[in-house]
Amino acid sequence: MNENDCCSVCFKNPCVCVDRKEEILNKITGGMLDYVNENTVSHEEAKKRLSKYDCKREQEITVLGNGFVRLIDYCGSDLSVVNAARVSMGKRKTVFDESDEKLIMYLAKNKHTSPFRHAFLSFHVKCPLFVKGQFDKHQVGISINTISGRYVQTADDWYVPSFLRKAADNVKQGSKDESVAEEFFLLGEMNHHYQESLNLYNDLIEAGVCREQARTILPQGMNTEFYMSGSFQAFAHFIKLRTDSHAQKEIRDYGFAFKQIVEPLFPISLKALLEFD
Repeated sequence: MNENDCCSVCFKNPCVCVDRKEEILNKITGGMLDYVNENTVSHEEAKKRLSKYDCKREQEITVLGNGFVRLIDYCGSDLSVVNAARVSMGKRKTVFDESDEKLIMYLAKNKHTSPFRHAFLSFHVKCPLFVKGQFDKHQVGISINTISGRYVQTADDWYVPSFLRKAADNVKQGSKDESVAEEFFLLGEMNHHYQESLNLYNDLIEAGVCREQARTILPQGMNTEFYMSGSFQAFAHFIKLRTDSHAQKEIRDYGFAFKQIVEPLFPISLKALLEFD
């Protein structure tokens, strides 16, 4: 190990993995490791145990063509929620069991939600601008940082639907699962409009117009990227709202992608909040 490098397991220099008990492993993995009875854990054993959890980071699900939801990092587990609740009684557990599942369901049912805010997740998301506007509605417990059109020149990256839905008959907003008659022609017109808008944008840039003004002519279907980080409870609330049948189909696709990633990490807690939140 270089004298300036930190250990990738314990994040210390020099490495202290062989000098400490299971606490360091539980801290790094959010308490997801099984209880370690030995007084010491070797460096190689620590890395081996961590590897099956590290593979969940950088998990990516493709959404809406070129879009995606990618897990950047997470901290905690169902056990983290349990321990955040039990600390009020001066207790801490190292193994999740049936009584903990009952406790989590009790917490959610009775709106004792603060323990669910002691676990965190961070995502990298790529989506069209009109979908990003729906992400921005989620502010409580969540922070979002977005790629800036002032600093970065827009690329030829946009979203065209696979089919064009008809407007719903009985509501002012929404749609029905039925395509319009001139779909093929209209999809071609959409692609043409995107390309012409991007061509004008590039002409403005070449003429010396600043990016912060040139971007104003770009369509809502252009893709953007952002980081979205927050508490587990905030993401559970997002999943509940954005997978609902009343949500727009495009944001629902993202909601289900988030659920697919989050559910294996917090299976009991997510089930509880989706049922009782």
